[in-house]
Amino acid sequence: MDKNSEELIDQVNHVGVVGKKVESICNSAKNVESSFERLERKIREPYDRAKPLHTASMNLHSTLVILRGATRYLHLSRRLALQIAETSPQKQTIDPHAILRAAKTVAELSLSSIKVITDAIGAQVLETPQLAMLYITQTHVSTTLPQTIQRLQHQASKPPTFLMGPILYILSPQTFPAQIRNAVSASAGTALLVIQRALTSGSMVRGGQTRTGGVDEARIIWSGLERAFRDVQREGRGIAILENGLSSSTEEIDDEGDVVSGLLELAKEGKEGLDGVAPTAWFWRECASGMDKRFRESCRGKFECGSFRLTT
Repeated sequence: MDKNSEELIDQVNHVGVVGKKVESICNSAKNVESSFERLERKIREPYDRAKPLHTASMNLHSTLVILRGATRYLHLSRRLALQIAETSPQKQTIDPHAILRAAKTVAELSLSSIKVITDAIGAQVLETPQLAMLYITQTHVSTTLPQTIQRLQHQASKPPTFLMGPILYILSPQTFPAQIRNAVSASAGTALLVIQRALTSGSMVRGGQTRTGGVDEARIIWSGLERAFRDVQREGRGIAILENGLSSSTEEIDDEGDVVSGLLELAKEGKEGLDGVAPTAWFWRECASGMDKRFRESCRGKFECGSFRLTT
């Protein structure tokens, strides 16, 4: 011991230093543990208590969104059903204003905000199969609404009215130019059909298919053409009414909130529309071209002594 006393003293001193360090570390560990307990008490435990409340709040919010959307959708659907009843095909005359009111309701049902609600309903149905009855809204959007739009478009076009343009635009702004072009072309086609029938009335006389087989063939054709031209004028007046309605329309607001030009300018846009011409100009151009073709094909005759005679 005498020989190693110094070494033993050094070791004892070292142990004392280590003991002090351990004591310091223990104190730090106790402080960390105390801090952790304090954090757990002030953060973790409130979080655990708040988490189910937050989940319940989110579920309640989703339920309120669905209920609000379903209520709004049912209200609009019921209103549309009443308005559609006013435009029943069984009625002798249909008020264009009734068609316009129904078109505005369809536009409300087709809004992107309503689509967001129906999508939310679909997502909720996937999570909760018991809500499968809510899929009726999806069926209404994908099936019933397109059928209703087609019906209203047809009713607005037959015959053309002052409100036809606004109705077609409200129902489908994207296809509006093509809808106007189709409507004008259909009127021109109807006008050409009556002309064709008048021109073929002579062949019916020659074939003995009428009671007046002995009556002069030219007189039959001309009397038929008189009636046909009155029908053509009626179709032309309908297109003029349509054009006046388009001209009187002000600037419209599209689905994205942007201001677009008047309906007449929209109808004339591009190849899908009237290609830069007014509806009346398009109508009479179609009629002139069709009449020229039909007269050349049907009337192979000549004028003799101031009278018109068809030759076979």
